[in-house]
Amino acid sequence: MRLAMYGLGARSRLERFVVIVHERSTGRAARVLDSSIGTLCRQLHRLEGCVGGPLFLRSPAKALDTLTPLGEQLYRQAREYLGIETSPEPDAASGITTT
Repeated sequence: MRLAMYGLGARSRLERFVVIVHERSTGRAARVLDSSIGTLCRQLHRLEGCVGGPLFLRSPAKALDTLTPLGEQLYRQAREYLGIETSPEPDAASGITTT
């Protein structure tokens, strides 16, 4: 988890992760971030490698609608690191379910 939170590019990695959580889709997140889907997917997989496991449970429809416990932890830490208000939890804010 430490590698994701600190070092070169940490803020950008965490901002992108938070957008993916809120959009519940790499496609929608890519549009919001003005990025390609492929680039965003590669960055998400790299982030998962940094933290040591999957951040989302992927559904057959490839929707990113359920955070893993590791994803929940990173989401909370990312919001704190980025100074984002902590009022809505991911499931309340965007319909994302947690495990």
